[in-house]
Amino acid sequence: MLQVRPVARRFQLTLNQPEHYVPVKDFLLSNPNFKYLISCQEKAPTTGHDHIHIFVCFSKTVRLNPSLLHGAHIELCRGSNKQNVAYIRKHNEILDEIGECPVEGRPIKTVKDLLEIDDPETVPAYYLKSWREVKTMFCSMTIDDVYKPNVEIYFIWGKKWSRKIEESL
Repeated sequence: MLQVRPVARRFQLTLNQPEHYVPVKDFLLSNPNFKYLISCQEKAPTTGHDHIHIFVCFSKTVRLNPSLLHGAHIELCRGSNKQNVAYIRKHNEILDEIGECPVEGRPIKTVKDLLEIDDPETVPAYYLKSWREVKTMFCSMTIDDVYKPNVEIYFIWGKKWSRKIEESL
């Protein structure tokens, strides 16, 4: 039977043989596109069987080889990163948390985007220094720094191509 190899950036794995956790974790960490992993151990309430949940993120789309995952059940993630991490964290026995948790949301492109963020916990790590600088600069500015009432404006008019700029200098 042909086994499909799923392709995605984010996966939710369920490993029913906890003794194979270390080789599975090592395989996931060895991928050059690895970004984040969180795992927990849980006991099934109905059967009492121990199993491990793993949420893993990659920076690029990857194809996981099921034979190297020791029979783990592979699912493509449907919810947000925050929801998937919350699903793993709801269990008390967190085994590993490796890498930086990916942040979702609209990208930060302008200073205005940084100013709209109030909670430093929601700022990605690579924007944190800029966020602090913008916040301190914004708090220390006065109206005189922004508004300049003594500006003189001159209008120069004349025929087209009549060297108005050169004469005004």
